[in-house]
Amino acid sequence: HVSAWHWVFSKKKIPSAMGYRVAYQGVPGAYSEQAVLQLFNNMPVQPCPHDQFDDCFKAVERSEVDFALLPFENTLGGSIHANYDLMLRYNLHIIAETQLRVRHCLLANQGVQLSEIKTVMSHPQALAQCDGYTKSHGWKSVAYHDTAASGQKIKQDCSRDVAAIASSRAAEVFGLQILDQGIEDDDNNFTRFALISKVPVTPDSDVPVKTSLVFSLDDQPGALFKAMACFSLRDIDLLKIESRPKGPSIPCTPSSPTSKQGNAMTQVAFTLDILADLSEQRTKNALLNLRELASFIRVFGSYPVSQPGEPGPPKRLPFESSHAAPRSPPTAPSGISVAIAGFGPFGQFLAKTFVKQGHKVYATSRSDYTKVAAEIGVTFLSEQDLLLQPFDAIIF
Repeated sequence: HVSAWHWVFSKKKIPSAMGYRVAYQGVPGAYSEQAVLQLFNNMPVQPCPHDQFDDCFKAVERSEVDFALLPFENTLGGSIHANYDLMLRYNLHIIAETQLRVRHCLLANQGVQLSEIKTVMSHPQALAQCDGYTKSHGWKSVAYHDTAASGQKIKQDCSRDVAAIASSRAAEVFGLQILDQGIEDDDNNFTRFALISKVPVTPDSDVPVKTSLVFSLDDQPGALFKAMACFSLRDIDLLKIESRPKGPSIPCTPSSPTSKQGNAMTQVAFTLDILADLSEQRTKNALLNLRELASFIRVFGSYPVSQPGEPGPPKRLPFESSHAAPRSPPTAPSGISVAIAGFGPFGQFLAKTFVKQGHKVYATSRSDYTKVAAEIGVTFLSEQDLLLQPFDAIIF
């Protein structure tokens, strides 16, 4: 069996004797660390704990680590919106995913008997997922900020009447005993983790690939129907669609005169996963069509579809492969970033005007205008590269 992850890694040398540096949120023994070990399987890897999700994004952006592995969705708790918001704040890319089966264990100090337990401590979500089990024993539940950290806490306090709900990995890390395992009320408990990189990659064509993006629409009649038609007319399947009010990371635009409420607060952001590769022409066409309707769009990346519990270790890092050159345009020292789709005579006229005004200009077209663009100070990109980048303005 060839795993869907084989395309991700290049023949680059391991950066250190400890292996690839992968940031995760939590302390050693956390489910996030377990996901790192599952994804990289038998490869040399150095899990790097961080206090907050934002710290993980910063570590990747500053090249303090090679990647970050972060939770984006849980089958019981839903989407982790904080990480979607951080994807909008940072110019990073999703290049792989893994789905971890969350099996909660009851941990206690060595020598403690189940009959001695009076209180259980864990993250509020873990407590909620094991509520039936804890109530059946008549135990008091105490919320703590992290599952693995709750195991660390009872170890430090030498508690005998307090147990922690955490992973079997936490028991191994902190030298605790497992009093019981599989104590969650619903065993359909999976968390989907995404591998975040500074550099996007293009997956091989022999594996199922999904593309993740977010876009916003004005609150107009039929707006969502028209947006979904961009994909349905090209036979592109939807794996996920979720709506929520726009956050501060998505710029507001003036509402259309046909907007129901007549103000920018009516705008909604949609998170979308599609079963298609960004390198496919049908996907490019769908996204270019969507850009005509959306007030904002950002593509997070294309990557292989994972199956629950699939170990699927990546085999190549995307730093040296021919299709994984960095696509992020440099930040302009002043002005805004403008993208022009269509670089004929009128597109070139617009580009010259924006360049003279001190803006950073990018362009794409069906024909190759690389030389012409360079002569007038414009960065010429492929359609795919243009779709991956966030710009202040896009002109069709």
